[in-house]
Amino acid sequence: MLEYSVNEMQEAIGAAKNINAALKKVLKNEPNMPGKSSRFLKDFRIACGAKDPARKMEYLNNKLPDYEAEIFAVARYAYIEPVNAIASEITEVYADKFNTTYSQGDQGVTVKDQAAFDKIVKEVMVKVEEGLKKNALPVSGFMKNVLLQHIFDAEVLKEVLRTLD
Repeated sequence: MLEYSVNEMQEAIGAAKNINAALKKVLKNEPNMPGKSSRFLKDFRIACGAKDPARKMEYLNNKLPDYEAEIFAVARYAYIEPVNAIASEITEVYADKFNTTYSQGDQGVTVKDQAAFDKIVKEVMVKVEEGLKKNALPVSGFMKNVLLQHIFDAEVLKEVLRTLD
């Protein structure tokens, strides 16, 4: 994933209006999560209910990086409307052309046109940053990761991140 700080994660999660609803949506809408992920999310929900707001952040800090994907999912659901709007705009513009730059099979993802792949990835990153700014969301490594994880399939995301290194 892109580099981000714990403070960026805390800022994004802390600013979410209804983190409890986001946690419920992740538990309901992500049925393929392993049991340990469900346990983490349920425990996080309990931590969010604590009277001391620092407890929520302390819980998250102690769970990184083991539950990073789950934390990204919570942030995605916490900001679902702007995340979906940004992702839809990017997908509408780039999906067809981007999908021609690679193939996916039993051996994973193979980039067929590296130059076009790299160009589109860089353009997508510009759109991600613009979308975050437009929606008054933090333009941070953490939020960029939330969007990238939402836009790209996990195997394709690995190649995208190689391009961004």
